[in-house]
Amino acid sequence: MLNTTQNNRVMVASLQEDSSGASATDLSWPAWWSLPPVEKARRLAEVLKVEDPRAPEVWPPSWPRGCEVMSTKDLGAKPGLQSPEGQARLLHDLGNIELQAMELAVRTLAEYPDAPQDFRSELMSVAIEESQHFLLCVNRLVELGFHWGFRPVHQALWEAVGEQSLLERVMLVHRHMEATGLDAGASILNRLTGLRQPPAREIVERIVRDEVGHVQFGSRWFRRLALASGQDPDACFAELFPNMLRRVPRTEKPKLELRAQAGFNDFELRVIDEVWSATNFKIPRTN
Repeated sequence: MLNTTQNNRVMVASLQEDSSGASATDLSWPAWWSLPPVEKARRLAEVLKVEDPRAPEVWPPSWPRGCEVMSTKDLGAKPGLQSPEGQARLLHDLGNIELQAMELAVRTLAEYPDAPQDFRSELMSVAIEESQHFLLCVNRLVELGFHWGFRPVHQALWEAVGEQSLLERVMLVHRHMEATGLDAGASILNRLTGLRQPPAREIVERIVRDEVGHVQFGSRWFRRLALASGQDPDACFAELFPNMLRRVPRTEKPKLELRAQAGFNDFELRVIDEVWSATNFKIPRTN
């Protein structure tokens, strides 16, 4: 186990104050992984102050969710966003994505302890922001008269990762799944336009704004890691992207201008456009 540097501890402490009121030494990584979702998000910064994330011997297929878990295809139809229930459904779905994004960031820190220290410091910041996004969604749910767990969730993001190189993990999580999250966020904002004071709008705006930075993190480190391993970043992206799209298919058309803001270069944008346009999404996903 590597000791977290003092700079990292100061950085993490400055990002989010501990809201639990407990001593940081009261919590270990095995205990953190098993916490209920809301407490897990609230106490992330606390445990990051103490030591680097540690992985269990075997990753379980799921973590406590506080609600029923089912596949994405079984979640059912979504109510319109004009109703409070529709806004609550949206916030719950977004919270589920942010919760898994937080867990995946911590998982990457645990599985790649020898990653560059700058990478690890930046990814800690990403994990903290994901935890903040989740808590924003939960708090707004309460304001609307709902609660976390009032509807089922999926675990598609967690289930998508596996044994892979750090370069492939950055590509999958930060340059594919988070990038498709940008596409979805932009579409959600368009759907919210025209609604009178939609309670979810400011939270979606915050998430999209922060996620641009998260994808920029992925774009930057994808290139650094590819070059460090002697690979051409563009050729590597062209090789990996079709597999990522089959592994985690998204039928929504990519928002290329938004992806350009997040660090995708012209070559990568052409690859995304061409591969997405030529993909038959009726073919079952591959692992």
